[in-house]
Amino acid sequence: MEKNAGKLNYSVARDTDKYITGVGIRFGPHHYVTVNIIDGKPIIEIGATHHGVKFEADKVDGELYQVIEELRKQYPENKTN
Repeated sequence: MEKNAGKLNYSVARDTDKYITGVGIRFGPHHYVTVNIIDGKPIIEIGATHHGVKFEADKVDGELYQVIEELRKQYPENKTN
């Protein structure tokens, strides 16, 4: 097991008024999830080391929703409700 495999590291970004504008979590040997507000829209990014993907998360049936639905089809044993 990697040295930091069982650890979570997080970061929080704030604007000048102290409102949260982004959060990030690093976990396992080199995985991460970030959520940032960019141009007023929530953007989620998931990845490993410096390879990742990002999706807009501002619509009920938007990019993130579509990706989740595809993953649920590909990995039905991992679905949650």
